[in-house]
Amino acid sequence: MSKSGFDGYLPFWKITRLQFFTILVRYWTLPWIPVMGRRFRHRKFIPPIEDQILLISATDLAEMIRKQEITSEYVVKVYINRIKAVNPVINALCDDRFDDALNDAKAADELCIQSKPEFLQKKYPLLGVPFTVKVTIEVQGLNTHAGVVSRKNIISERDAEAVEYLRKAGAIPLCMSNAPEWAMSFETHNKIIGHTLNPYDTRRSPGGSSGGDSALIASAASLFGIGSDFMGSCRLPAMFCGIFGHRPTTPLVSIKGCVPEIDNELVNTIVTFGPLCRYAKDLPVIFKAMIGPNTKLIDLDTPVDMKSIKVYYPISYGKKSLEMISFDKEILHYIQLVVDALSQNGALCEILKIPFYRLNEKVSSKFMDIPTRVLTHFSEIPPGPNRPILKEYWKWCRGKPDHCINSIHVEWSIRTYKDHIKPEARIQYKKSLAEFENELKVLLDGSSILILPTFPTAAYHHYTTPIISPSILYLLIPSILNLPATSVPLGLNKKGLPIGIQIIAGQFQDRLCFAVAQFLEEKFGGWIQPPNE
Repeated sequence: MSKSGFDGYLPFWKITRLQFFTILVRYWTLPWIPVMGRRFRHRKFIPPIEDQILLISATDLAEMIRKQEITSEYVVKVYINRIKAVNPVINALCDDRFDDALNDAKAADELCIQSKPEFLQKKYPLLGVPFTVKVTIEVQGLNTHAGVVSRKNIISERDAEAVEYLRKAGAIPLCMSNAPEWAMSFETHNKIIGHTLNPYDTRRSPGGSSGGDSALIASAASLFGIGSDFMGSCRLPAMFCGIFGHRPTTPLVSIKGCVPEIDNELVNTIVTFGPLCRYAKDLPVIFKAMIGPNTKLIDLDTPVDMKSIKVYYPISYGKKSLEMISFDKEILHYIQLVVDALSQNGALCEILKIPFYRLNEKVSSKFMDIPTRVLTHFSEIPPGPNRPILKEYWKWCRGKPDHCINSIHVEWSIRTYKDHIKPEARIQYKKSLAEFENELKVLLDGSSILILPTFPTAAYHHYTTPIISPSILYLLIPSILNLPATSVPLGLNKKGLPIGIQIIAGQFQDRLCFAVAQFLEEKFGGWIQPPNE
């Protein structure tokens, strides 16, 4: 432990003036300028749900469509109308293919007339069911700008492979949803679309980077969506919006068609696409369709005996510090309620005494081997010291920025972090991370899960990314160790904001995450409608 109190950090007296200024400005000055104005903006409410079709799961709707109890055309029309109703409030829509989707729905209905339900269930398990796609994932004919101004007129000529597999399963893409620049922020904001707002409180963020899809799904404007997960981009917005979000074991879901395409080998082992949905029963169905031929690599069909699983969970989460914000007591209380529910159902629950809150630098050390430009993609900002970043901040203060403020924060954070860790500490961190990884892999066998918080608090206010971003430790653990993880909603806090946890399993044990998610949905109620007044 260094005398500064930060294990592996440069001693405080050796920090350069620029590094000190970087820390001061990033954490305590610039973030609060826009926050004070945003925090007290008038709160908006989404329209009430008028058609009960919007409250039926994708699995059940697909069955109804196959049996011709309802038409796909009607379902698609209902969701199109819902998107048009809620988007003026939450601002989550980027581009749409509504007319083409209706044509696809008519074709699905015609297929139902000509075929038997049993055949359709096997070949087209999601026939006629609409879904949405994050704007960093390609859909043929739609604008995949990825939140970047220089790409605002680029139209995709192909589907991402995951989208292609969902189409082959009969699902119908409706639209592209908003995301931050290059999906590199925990808030969904860019200079093309603007801020996407949280349907539970529009003064707060839906999280990022899959915040557009999460906001639409939570608003009952989408049945399910495809997000991407690098540092928690599926799971964080899923928690903030009270829905289910799954990070799969890589490389089960193909990331071909990801924008930007990444040629870094390490990043390709971390980035993945994952399903977002309102109902836990839809997770395995959507996931199985998304992975296409990779279904042979994983067992998703064997039932999970909930009484035979073993549950690990920590009870110590550290204290508030410069890096980690403190945990909401309600979240910690719900973690214990989850443990109690699983224990009462027959699961063996055991306290895990690993000090997770001390793993921040060790877990983050994985990113040391990734070039900064691969992490941020900002070719317009020159490499090297932080002075070009300060120039971008100055442009933003003058009202003439080339990038949105959260993206500038992310770039600054990455550069500062890499410069601020001693070389010898990096080696030690990687060694400690390898030991931690081996320990978890031994614990998480084919019948064990780990319960961790998704994030210390419920949805935060807009523009507070620089303050909360160091607290993503619990999101990073599954990403860095390539473990499947599902964000599970557990209810609302006293402010009416969704809170939840994440269920983590061993590699290729995604079905454990799905089974526990369905169990907890039955116990705690799952998705809750956002307020409409």
